[in-house]
Amino acid sequence: MMLINERDALMNLQTKTYRVWVPAGEPEFVASMAYLDPPQVPNATIHRINDLSLKVTAPNGSVYWGNNGLTAGNVSTVGGSANTRDTLECVILPSPQSGVWTVQVIASEINQDARLESPEVDADFALVVTGVQYSMAPENVVQYAGSTQSGSASDLPTSNNSYWRMRGGSEFNDMTPVAAVRFENTVPGGSLSELRIRVEARTAQSGVTGALHLFGGQNDSIRSFPLGAVGSSDAQVEVVVTTDLPQLIHADGKIRGIVVWRRASSFFDVFVDQVRFEMQP
Repeated sequence: MMLINERDALMNLQTKTYRVWVPAGEPEFVASMAYLDPPQVPNATIHRINDLSLKVTAPNGSVYWGNNGLTAGNVSTVGGSANTRDTLECVILPSPQSGVWTVQVIASEINQDARLESPEVDADFALVVTGVQYSMAPENVVQYAGSTQSGSASDLPTSNNSYWRMRGGSEFNDMTPVAAVRFENTVPGGSLSELRIRVEARTAQSGVTGALHLFGGQNDSIRSFPLGAVGSSDAQVEVVVTTDLPQLIHADGKIRGIVVWRRASSFFDVFVDQVRFEMQP
């Protein structure tokens, strides 16, 4: 499933494009997009102010516009045109073709600011796509350093305040106490255009920092990303990788890496709430 919960925003005439992988044998593909619109005057002919449109393109090039065909049945029909009235649009397709699908949200009109927390005149949206491989939990997670105090890798897939609590105490590289987990993930379709890794954790001690390291699949390189200081309350840090992605894919179609938390001295406990991946082919 792919979930974009008001993360991305659009200004007038901009388009946000997402690529998702549909595996073979998937029974249904559903894309739903909704946006909050500023209030219109009561007697207006068209009650929307801004206009965002949903467009879905299948691997074979067939185009499906949001809500096209859904007034006559519960399955979308190919073709049509952009929906210019509704603030909720869907594309529903049974037995979708396997491969890379393209989902776009198009800002055909932004006449009034609908996202007041940003300085631009823009609008955000919620987008849910099911029947795809996009957001996933890490596979084959193992503790690489430290010791488990409670919980396990099964607590990592979602942000739900269910923690894998690890104690940093093993000596690692520069002889500082660390806790670490190794992981791997299968790349849907075998290719990547964007990789997002979300890590959420907290600690009761000061001076704890985190880092993400991805191991090169075509060479022995390591790409490292600082996660910053870990605080006393849950905080999500998201690493977005868009360059040199083929070099991260191993011969077996997987990416591999490690998340490390360390402190300059003394032991510490880290409460890991989430490690999760989003992959665009």
